[in-house]
Amino acid sequence: MVLAARPAAIKRGRESREFWKWVVRYRRDSLPTVSAAARATSAMVVILHNQDEVERFVASLERR
Repeated sequence: MVLAARPAAIKRGRESREFWKWVVRYRRDSLPTVSAAARATSAMVVILHNQDEVERFVASLERR
């Protein structure tokens, strides 16, 4: 799951500094590793950019 940090969430969050550092750096530091691992297996990788895409994806799973 890829998360995009929003400035408002950072301001109101009570999470630790390390958590927010991880969120901000996820794409650069962790995503390449996750992507490589997914390509090496038969895993299905789905990239969802907004809530509408999430809802459509979940609905498609429910129809299976």
